[in-house]
Amino acid sequence: MASKTVTIKPEFLHTSKRKTKRKLPEQVVIQPNTLREILLNKLIERRKTQKTRIDPPVLNDVSFDGPSEAAVICAVSPVADSYSNKDKPYGILKNGTKPTFKTWNAQPHPIPSVPPVQVVEAVPEIKVDIPEPETKMDVTNETNETTETTEKMVLGKNKKKKCVYVLIENNKTRKLHGERAQKIKKTSIQTVRNYLKNHNLIKSGSAAPNPLLRTLYENVLFCGDITNQNKENLIHNFKDKE
Repeated sequence: MASKTVTIKPEFLHTSKRKTKRKLPEQVVIQPNTLREILLNKLIERRKTQKTRIDPPVLNDVSFDGPSEAAVICAVSPVADSYSNKDKPYGILKNGTKPTFKTWNAQPHPIPSVPPVQVVEAVPEIKVDIPEPETKMDVTNETNETTETTEKMVLGKNKKKKCVYVLIENNKTRKLHGERAQKIKKTSIQTVRNYLKNHNLIKSGSAAPNPLLRTLYENVLFCGDITNQNKENLIHNFKDKE
């Protein structure tokens, strides 16, 4: 196999003994209290030197091309400064030259003087006798009188007209229906049994459950005055009374 030789310059094998270090600028350490005082002084100087003002617009005199008598000059009133440079007695920085609003508000302040109230004398009443008119006018207030009429309707099958009347409830009727249902549910079970027995809807001593009797009682009251004409129930309840 052919051998290869690698040549290296001797300059790269020597290292320089002298090394130059770059000098960095020394950092100045500022204490927090000193930095705070510097910032406060700068803010105070800036407030003293800073002045903000809105200059009024400059308008030139307006004149028309015409005779000298028709010349019109617009007088511009000076614009008042919208910025109030009134210094406040409190500040927003702690340990500053001015106290904070909380500290300033806790201190007693002088009460502003109020001007005295001026008493105004009452003006005397002046009575003037107005003569009555010779001709009187008949003035009648026309008002629309509303009359209420009630019409009795019989629901159910009508044999004469061969039709069936059905009641369609509106919001008012539905609300009354719900209020009546709440009152019926509060009725005692003994009252429910006596009502159903007097109308011969159940036999005396019936063992029907209470929820079923309440449902039957509600349906009977909403449908109307219903009475059962079954002879078996009539005889049974009549014997039980004796």
